[in-house]
Amino acid sequence: MRWFIPLLFAAALHAQQVPQTTGAIAATASAGITFLTHAEGKNTSGGVTALATNTFSVTGGSGYLIVVACRQDTNNTVPNAPTDSGSNTYTHASAADSSISTTDLLSVWYVANATGFTNGTVQCNWPVSHTFTSTVVRVYKNVGTLDVATNAHSGSGTPTSPSFTTTTAAEAIIAFVSTGSTSQTFTAGSIGGVTATNVFADGVGGSQMTGGEDLIVSGIQTSITATIIDSDTTKAYEISVVSFH
Repeated sequence: MRWFIPLLFAAALHAQQVPQTTGAIAATASAGITFLTHAEGKNTSGGVTALATNTFSVTGGSGYLIVVACRQDTNNTVPNAPTDSGSNTYTHASAADSSISTTDLLSVWYVANATGFTNGTVQCNWPVSHTFTSTVVRVYKNVGTLDVATNAHSGSGTPTSPSFTTTTAAEAIIAFVSTGSTSQTFTAGSIGGVTATNVFADGVGGSQMTGGEDLIVSGIQTSITATIIDSDTTKAYEISVVSFH
């Protein structure tokens, strides 16, 4: 029998401190999968067609997984592919895209086996200008094959994904959430009944809050959901879940 022993590592908070961030960003590993860093960017004034994160570094060669959530509240038109300082080519996890109406969109992209960079950025790109936008980035090591992509949305309630099942014994599961108020806060929900880690609430744009959580799991997960605790369940939400092995 093969055993997977989770290892807990400390990781630094991202360089740009955001008042809404809930909890410390800690790294967890299973079968070598490791969360490395987080970055974000936001725009609340004037229309933009591109929005970059704060500068950050992903060093030590290649083999990284970079996952990006691009959020705008003008329409539900899919963004162009993100770009970054490592000249990586991003893939659209289209099944994870969530839109509660035709006036907003939470869109997820990723690049596996990414080339790292120093003091660089990741940038969301849109075909038309948007005033309220956010870019949220998560970076992992030793993982890169998309397994699950799913989404849900509702006019109110606790952000909860559809039920999903993973196919391998060690995966990184990331849940991005967008909700309808900048005064909201996020605290750890659960992924498959296990308290999630690395809760983040960043990328405020207009009347929206973009954030989420992740969990690195050992063992195949069957018919599970991801939830995040939202301080105001009267607001609409969008949740996008992706899982990688």
